[in-house]
Amino acid sequence: MTFVQANQTKVPASVVDDSSGGTVAWTNPSQATDQTNGATCTLGAGETSHFLKATQCGFTMPSGAVIEGLKVELEGKASVLALLRESTVALCRGGAIEPTIKDFWLLTWILTFVLKAAGESNDIWDASWTGDDVRDSGFGVFVAVTNVGVLPATAEVRKLQITAHYNHDLSHRVMGRGVV
Repeated sequence: MTFVQANQTKVPASVVDDSSGGTVAWTNPSQATDQTNGATCTLGAGETSHFLKATQCGFTMPSGAVIEGLKVELEGKASVLALLRESTVALCRGGAIEPTIKDFWLLTWILTFVLKAAGESNDIWDASWTGDDVRDSGFGVFVAVTNVGVLPATAEVRKLQITAHYNHDLSHRVMGRGVV
């Protein structure tokens, strides 16, 4: 067998406000993947946002691919210097939230956009994943933000994307006139 390692980075085609978590709705949730403008949520002290539920990623790896790692990235900022943090970063399988919850590496959000990442090229979030799981339109991520400070603040999220790291067997792939 000939195994090849690869990765794909995709921007979810659907981002919605999901009220199954938190108490405060997101404004313009579909803009969480935008390069310039973002989804926003204004949180009072102690409040948690609804989920941003991002799905329909459009991954195209082969069905026999073995997922080695999944990484979620976004840029986030706060309207004031406040103690905003991600209360939930969880993967979504078949439209449902997975039990493993991660934090982004930076605890607080600042006044300018900062790249945040959860997961790695070798992190499968305490689950096993196949190419079929990740290609499914219900695969994606849930993100919620909590204001752990005392001042109200608006969280803004943009450039949300997911990277899947995987390997697959090329020994039976047909190229040109022969079998590789």
